[in-house]
Amino acid sequence: MLAEMVLPSPAQVQKTAQRLDQKGWKEYLIEGSGWKKIFLRISKSLDERKLNRHAAKGILDDVWSTQPKRNSVMIGVGLATGLAVALGAYC
Repeated sequence: MLAEMVLPSPAQVQKTAQRLDQKGWKEYLIEGSGWKKIFLRISKSLDERKLNRHAAKGILDDVWSTQPKRNSVMIGVGLATGLAVALGAYC
């Protein structure tokens, strides 16, 4: 644990600012794999479109009915996951 807050030196801040200025689209797309994001967004958008057709209760009912019978803790986890998916689709 640190006894006190450690802040970067002015030289470190300046070096970081210079590095951020140097970064460009090439680095983002190629080295950072930014080109993959468009495909991930398309997939996510299609999934969200499917979810938007259903009410949150319907999604939770589907999750409940497709879950194998387990102990109550695991069913609660499944419902919480379904609720998170439902809320994520509407936010």
